[in-house]
Amino acid sequence: MKKHLFPVLIVIISLTFFTSCQKKEVVKKAPEPIKLLPLSGEQIFNKYQDAVVLIKHSFVYKITIDGEDFFFKDYDKRTGEISEFLSYEEAKADPNVTWGTGFFIDPQGTLLTNRHVVDVRPSDEEGKLILSGIKYRLESMYYAGAEDYRSKRSDYERLQYNNYNYDGYGSTVPEADMIRMGQILDEAEDRLNALGDYIENFEMMKNRVTKTSIQFGVFFNNQKSESLNDYVQYKSVKISENPEVDLTMMKPVNPGELIGRKIVSADMSKIDSIQIKPLKITEKVTMLGYNHGVAIGNTTSGMKPQLTEGNISQVTDENKVLYTIPALPGSSGSPVFDKFGRLVAVNFAGRTGTQSFNYGIQTQQIARFIK
Repeated sequence: MKKHLFPVLIVIISLTFFTSCQKKEVVKKAPEPIKLLPLSGEQIFNKYQDAVVLIKHSFVYKITIDGEDFFFKDYDKRTGEISEFLSYEEAKADPNVTWGTGFFIDPQGTLLTNRHVVDVRPSDEEGKLILSGIKYRLESMYYAGAEDYRSKRSDYERLQYNNYNYDGYGSTVPEADMIRMGQILDEAEDRLNALGDYIENFEMMKNRVTKTSIQFGVFFNNQKSESLNDYVQYKSVKISENPEVDLTMMKPVNPGELIGRKIVSADMSKIDSIQIKPLKITEKVTMLGYNHGVAIGNTTSGMKPQLTEGNISQVTDENKVLYTIPALPGSSGSPVFDKFGRLVAVNFAGRTGTQSFNYGIQTQQIARFIK
């Protein structure tokens, strides 16, 4: 019995040894990490100039008073005084225009930019100031109207007295005219009283100041336009609800208009990485954007973004990073790249009184917003 088992055991042991050897042979080494090569500013520009676009935002301000909408174009940020009220059609024919920068994050033409590029409503404090200015204007109208009414009522009563006490020196007015004059004065008094009640209840009404976007238009790199209305229309599809994260996502209204356009996506590999390391102090960063909007971007050869460079000048905090990249109004929403050409920030604000210190939304917040 044992003699018969011995060859079987030898076969089993041999097979086990052979299998273990086979397993050892198929074990592969982990691939070596790809070594990133630093890019020059010129290389980053050439790689991403088609990823950056100029955004035109046409809009007007809107004030809603007790459910009724009124439109206006400008307001004084110090006093809250507004320009004249307009109908929507009048406002649409001559809107305000502001400029910003955006960049592609996928081949479908999805853009990332700043929230304040698309949401230009007055701040809460400015809104209160505007409403206070509106109330003051209504009060001025009321006092002027009341004085005018009292003057006309006095004239009417004098004519009425003369009609009934004609002594040969006054002038008479036909009775029908006197009745009509009385009716006009009564109607004016009713309107004046209604305005007074309106002012008295103004604070309790659902009044608010917002903005109304007419259109978002996108211009592409090297695009030659006969007019500044020759753009691809976009819409805002996602706005960050975090007040510290100034980001917005946009998509084309009609994706078919992107056919034939050159779309290059920014390198999001650092954004997508599982472990995002903070940027180091003095690390070189490069920004591509439309500084000063169309004023600089629109050249005889078409729309052209600009490259500006600097260094990280403050250790990254949870929301933003500070760098020494020069910027002007219009560069809001510009992508900021590291030395390897990876997206590391979205430019959103500058330090007051200087063009050389600017803030960008940092990597982790971009990742959270997109995902």
